[in-house]
Amino acid sequence: MFILLVFFIAILIARIKIMAGQLPHFTEFDNPASHAPPLTRRLTHLYLVPVNLGLLIFPSNLCADWTLGSLKLIQGWADPRNILTLMAFSFILLLVFITVNWKTPLHQSRAVCMALSLMIFPFIPASNLFFPVGFVVAERVLYTPSLGFCLLIGLGFENLLGLNFVQTNTMTNSKSSEVKKVCSFKNGLQSRKYPRILMGLVIIAFVCKTVRRNTDWSNEYNLFTSALKVNPNNAKMWNNVGHSLEAEGKYLEALGYFRKAVNVQPNDMGARINVGRTYVNLGMPDKAEEAYYGALEYFPKPKKGQTYYARVSPKDLMVFINLANLYISKSPPRLEDAATLLRRAISLRSDFVDAYQNYGSVLIKLGRYKEAEEAYRNALLYQPKSPDLNYNLGVVLLESHKKSEGLSYLNSALTYNPQHEPSLFAVASTLGESANPDDQLRAINIYEHLLKQNFELIKVHFALGMLQTDKKNYIKASKHYQNVILLDSDHKGSLFNLALLYRNHLGKPDDARNLALHLIKVHPSHIKSYLLLGDIELTEKANIKLAKQYFEEALKLDPKNIQAKHNLCVALADEDDLEKSESCLLEAIAMEPKPQNYLLQHLEIIRGRLHSRGKHTHTNLNNVK
Repeated sequence: MFILLVFFIAILIARIKIMAGQLPHFTEFDNPASHAPPLTRRLTHLYLVPVNLGLLIFPSNLCADWTLGSLKLIQGWADPRNILTLMAFSFILLLVFITVNWKTPLHQSRAVCMALSLMIFPFIPASNLFFPVGFVVAERVLYTPSLGFCLLIGLGFENLLGLNFVQTNTMTNSKSSEVKKVCSFKNGLQSRKYPRILMGLVIIAFVCKTVRRNTDWSNEYNLFTSALKVNPNNAKMWNNVGHSLEAEGKYLEALGYFRKAVNVQPNDMGARINVGRTYVNLGMPDKAEEAYYGALEYFPKPKKGQTYYARVSPKDLMVFINLANLYISKSPPRLEDAATLLRRAISLRSDFVDAYQNYGSVLIKLGRYKEAEEAYRNALLYQPKSPDLNYNLGVVLLESHKKSEGLSYLNSALTYNPQHEPSLFAVASTLGESANPDDQLRAINIYEHLLKQNFELIKVHFALGMLQTDKKNYIKASKHYQNVILLDSDHKGSLFNLALLYRNHLGKPDDARNLALHLIKVHPSHIKSYLLLGDIELTEKANIKLAKQYFEEALKLDPKNIQAKHNLCVALADEDDLEKSESCLLEAIAMEPKPQNYLLQHLEIIRGRLHSRGKHTHTNLNNVK
């Protein structure tokens, strides 16, 4: 006994420590009666006794959840359900009277006392009679009381058999002793048969109901739809059916259940959030925005000149993140509106880490790195060991040119999760930019590890291709670019870089030309591809006319592109149209406040050729400078 007492006290202390010495807070959705006026609250909580007793006596209408609108509140004494409450307590008092009655045999008194103890004492903590709990009815709290109830049924069945036997003995007293014994035995068996048949039928019915109930638990959809048959006013169950359909990609069907949840419980913000998210999945952003704004209407509003406190669930605050993401996805993105929403979410709950993360991401898109850094630092106050937060802060610091501090936070992320792949990639990218061969080798090793983990293969292969190009390992670099193209045949960077490798280092101008042609087909505005094609046609193919067309196309896309202009001038010179080449170079020089030396040198060469032919130049070179 002493050991049990010590164990109980230890568990109690641990529980109090976990709860920080405070009782849990339950919302109106968890237990509506606990937020009702005193009379309504007391009458409703008393009514829970006959409800639970009814589930024990006739466990047919079982339900996975009894929160929200499952049980209507008892508003006053005139509610007829109060009669059931009175009957239930009268039944319990009758059993107590039987227990304490001196006429009751001792063994029966003890058995009834044990049954009542098993029924009442385990139920009291969850009854809402002494303190509120987070549910109205929960069938799980009837596990132990059901033992006492079954014991009562057994005692009643035993007494029923004994009563029938006594009655048959009384009926046979007027006959001879021999006949009396035979008749008593036969009549006793006969009278016991009916209770046994009745008990057998009850057991068979319960077995069939159990088998039938097992099909309800076969999957989420069956479980929650069966709950709706019992409690059609339970918005949580409508939401849960919607979630199960949403998980299967049946968004249109899910939307119907989510909207029904809103109709059943209009102030259920979670249901409105579900409606908005489903509209997003259905590609209806305007409807989604309308649904999200409907949820925002139920959040606490600021009161001018007043300060007050309100409890807000992080689950409900997700509406701000969802709506912010909707703004970000618009074209053009409404980044400032998204930032305003996320700031409001943080103001409602300062420890809402997800809001800080999304807010930091929006600030990065806005180029406000200092504010993003502050947002991530605030989030780390609440979750200092979060790999994602350390990673995000590390990336922001790297973007702010704080390399050493950024790497420090990336390493912290890897300390808390050595396999945090985004952090590994960021570290490898930073090391790859170093001129130190050892750092580059470490970067390559990290990238190869990420490839084995199948982490964003396109990004990793492309990064390896660029790093191997810097190290002049052109064959290895080309293989990585080829791997990217296998995964994404239209990848702009890999197509162009591989074309450059083929043309400049691997001696495959035809392959380079084919890649560049494919690139301008899928990315018609890629200027560098036109320049590369023009160079190949001019240098390798000696097709000056086609080269000029590519350079002119590049200039259409970017009229101020000096390289395209210069290359066109070179093509004109190779075509021996020196006067046009000179004019072209003069235009190129005029495009820059401080012309590049190669332009001036090339102009001198063209003019020298013109002078050798006895032709005049258009403009004095000094005037151009």
